[in-house]
Amino acid sequence: MRGTHAKIRHTHLYLPEKEPLDPAPVVFSRRDVRCRTRTVDLRQTSAPLFTCDIDNAGIDELYQDYLAGTDHADDHLLYLVIEGEAWGISQDFQQKLTPGDLFVATAGHAAWIQLTEGYAKAVWFHLNDTDQWAVLKQDPVNVHPALDASV
Repeated sequence: MRGTHAKIRHTHLYLPEKEPLDPAPVVFSRRDVRCRTRTVDLRQTSAPLFTCDIDNAGIDELYQDYLAGTDHADDHLLYLVIEGEAWGISQDFQQKLTPGDLFVATAGHAAWIQLTEGYAKAVWFHLNDTDQWAVLKQDPVNVHPALDASV
């Protein structure tokens, strides 16, 4: 399970498929045993990010078949791929994420990350659905180039 937050909103699922799936029927919680999710304790950092309406943050190291997400998020997901490739999925949206891509899915939308083969490393943030982050709702599900991966 991703994180130790009291409001559990995420599931992990090990899938043998090689193409992105419609995650709507997913109700299980499994993943490749090599996957690692490290959650940042926001209250223990020198800059308390929780005061900025950041609910949760972490680093994913994903291997092979992996699916994590929710059909209806109550916060905003920002998922930045650092290495490898994964898929960002929401309702009628599917896009391959490569190094430097930032997947944004806002509160009220499905937010899924899927790996169908190989390896991916990413950092992620769950932002509270507050006025501070309301600007994200102008484009509720999208992918932005956030990093120059060649650097």
